[in-house]
Amino acid sequence: MFIGADVTHPSGNFDPNAKSFAAVVASIDNFPNAYAARSSSQTGRMEVVIDLQSMVKSQLQLYRTNNKKMPQRIFYYRDGVGEGQFQAILNDELPAIRNACRDVDKKSSPTISIIVVQKRHHTRMFSIDNPMKNVSCGTIIDTDIIHPKEYDFFMVSSEGIKGTSRPAHYHVLLDENNMSAKMLQRLTYNLCFTFVRATRSVSIPAPVYYAHLVAFRARHLIKDCNPENIPNLIKINKILQNKMYYV
Repeated sequence: MFIGADVTHPSGNFDPNAKSFAAVVASIDNFPNAYAARSSSQTGRMEVVIDLQSMVKSQLQLYRTNNKKMPQRIFYYRDGVGEGQFQAILNDELPAIRNACRDVDKKSSPTISIIVVQKRHHTRMFSIDNPMKNVSCGTIIDTDIIHPKEYDFFMVSSEGIKGTSRPAHYHVLLDENNMSAKMLQRLTYNLCFTFVRATRSVSIPAPVYYAHLVAFRARHLIKDCNPENIPNLIKINKILQNKMYYV
């Protein structure tokens, strides 16, 4: 199962009553092509996904219904977290995923990999042969400019149409699936080709891109509304909630 998660925060001047919105999408087939989305509101500027356990539980139930089994492996792609919040992801969100698995099936104990995706940074790549040209799609840097002890890498997964390409920075916080660096990088790269809006690869893996769309959709729906009405406004009709309505 592939899971993508993102949290979007209030824009502009901070209102103490303004809410942040968390979104979690998860693959519900074995390909993976179909993703179900869940979203929730939470305290403003709170980066950890508070309702992660209940959202993942709902998606696991759907996965089991569709596939007649529980997933044996989970790859959790997390957007929007800085280096200072990595430990919070391991302390709070990892147990939430494990608990969700046990809630659905007490015997379920899938191996989990957690990969943080960062887009906001100042690292750029240029070809040695032609510094005026963007590097090729699929370029990966996992030496020299990475952390000396931690597991991270940069990847350019889409062709730059205009301007300078910005690589995504990936931090592997946990890899219980024991994949080699090459295999995990290839898997991540391949997921960038599965985004249904595009006929080419995109800059980040599809699951986390979908989570980004769901979170921003939720924030847009509650613009200028009474905070008490937020839960009803972001609630998705049952007919649509397991469809890819966000694309």
